[in-house]
Amino acid sequence: MQLCTKFMKCAFAISGLLAIVTIQTTSVAVPQKSRHQLQIENKRFVSCRSQWNQAKRRDVLHDLKIDPLPPHMFVGPAFYTIPTYEKQEFADAVNCFLVGGEERYIDFDFLDYRTGRVAARYSDGRLEVDLTH
Repeated sequence: MQLCTKFMKCAFAISGLLAIVTIQTTSVAVPQKSRHQLQIENKRFVSCRSQWNQAKRRDVLHDLKIDPLPPHMFVGPAFYTIPTYEKQEFADAVNCFLVGGEERYIDFDFLDYRTGRVAARYSDGRLEVDLTH
């Protein structure tokens, strides 16, 4: 009985130490952005939003579904008529819009507005177009 009590105290003490170590190692200080950096991101976001709206007007972008994640963009008929470099620019603008102007990438799919099949995939800043469409 006494051995069991000692074991329980040791187990409790070890689990407490592990919790403290885990808390200390997972807490990461998030660097504060400078006013200048926030202005740059805001300016970039405004530009990307403008390109986003233009893509919607041209029916390159047909619809957007964010829930469930990851986001899915449904491309319209104009997506298939624009050159590859414009598709990449469009994908970069969508990414920029989704990340609020920050300089980072998220992965997402462009789906055909009629079939829901993947028409292109954006990953690490690169657009891969499905050529079977």
